[in-house]
Amino acid sequence: MSSNSYFAFLNTISLTKRHLYAAFMLFFMVLSSFSVSASPEQQTKIKQIAQLAEYVGVDYVAAVGDGKVLDADEYQEMTEFSNVIISQATLLTSNTNEFDIVKTHAQTLHSIISNKGSVEEVRAASSVLRESLLKFMPQLSLPNSLLPIEQTKALFSANCSMCHGPSGKGDGPLAKNLTPEPTNFTNEERATNRSLMGLFDAVSNGIEDTPMVAFTQFNEQQRWSLAFYVGSLAFQSVEQPKNVEQNITASQIVNLNPAQLSVGLNDTQKQYVQWLRGNPEHLFSAKKDPISVTRTQLLAAQQAHAKGNYSQASDLSISAYLDGFELVENNLNAYDENLRKSIEVQLMDLRKTFKEEKDTAIVNEKVTAALAQLAKASNMLNETKLTDSALLSASLVILLREGLEALLVVIALMTVLIKTKRQDALKYVHVGWIAALIAGGLTWAAAQTLIEISGASREVMEGPP
Repeated sequence: MSSNSYFAFLNTISLTKRHLYAAFMLFFMVLSSFSVSASPEQQTKIKQIAQLAEYVGVDYVAAVGDGKVLDADEYQEMTEFSNVIISQATLLTSNTNEFDIVKTHAQTLHSIISNKGSVEEVRAASSVLRESLLKFMPQLSLPNSLLPIEQTKALFSANCSMCHGPSGKGDGPLAKNLTPEPTNFTNEERATNRSLMGLFDAVSNGIEDTPMVAFTQFNEQQRWSLAFYVGSLAFQSVEQPKNVEQNITASQIVNLNPAQLSVGLNDTQKQYVQWLRGNPEHLFSAKKDPISVTRTQLLAAQQAHAKGNYSQASDLSISAYLDGFELVENNLNAYDENLRKSIEVQLMDLRKTFKEEKDTAIVNEKVTAALAQLAKASNMLNETKLTDSALLSASLVILLREGLEALLVVIALMTVLIKTKRQDALKYVHVGWIAALIAGGLTWAAAQTLIEISGASREVMEGPP
């Protein structure tokens, strides 16, 4: 066992009541952010509307141009899908009329298509409709890792290439006999307006009234791997830009398409978005410094707030603490408790500020102050960071201490049994400590190989020491 792994294991069992309380608070905060609890039937309709809206936004370019129908079949399909969107949106009901905004956006998209509006208008309306649906949709369970790329390619070749072609260009042997024709995943314009969530839904549920069927035989990791793979094909030639700090999360890259993610960004930042879509493994393989995660999420929250996305900014600020700073609280506390408390108070204040404060100047001032304190904490932790050998020695000392305590307990039990002439029960003591060793080893192995705990998930699992 490496020293870092053992320290991580020790950290998972050094738990406090404060963490459990924080988990419950987060749970209620998340609950309060959803004004509608959609039923399973409504969630199905919502997902279908989102999927069709994205499909229309991508394919409309082949149907209409300059106010004229370019392809009658394509335009008929766009009209049909917009009618389905209206029909499904009409069936969404709630006591507080929360779905009215969805119905309004659905009607707007339908009207633009009926009037043969421009591609830009349709895509803008499609994007607005999808964004209005996101808060009603259940949170997708994002993968902790993707399949190795060779396995994903083999999966695609065996199950998708007959229609989409070996390279994903939509030119498979069956393509010409299908209506509509299979998607060309290498088309950059289409890919720029297609989200990974839409691709995952297409793989998982198929697309109604098209030859695209649901691949229900695949497990979730396989479906996600296929979605990330086909979503990367149009951007694999994009080079990674230099000196661009990452502020895009896996959740953002999944829910939003590159066009939405690129709003308000400069050319270099837009290139980074495309590179990330072409190299999604970067989202899963990188082991990030908790302070860097906190900094990244705060900057992303600041950017979302500047665009008026206050709810998203609040969510990102919560992630800044749970997936970042909370992981180094104990370490920092050992060196400067006042600094730890100061940062904790700042992050708490920022969570409220992002949600309630509309003045960007006030937000920017508070973010700058928090970043300065985080830089100080980062320098302190890096300067006082123990070497691997020191960590290993400390881990072994703790292991020795815990082992001696367990040994004393076992010896005490055995002494009592011998004194009371119950030697026949000694075998149960031996079975107990041997089973404990095996269980401990299995628990550690499971924690290392099977479980990937995010900040929010870890909070729910933690309890008193």
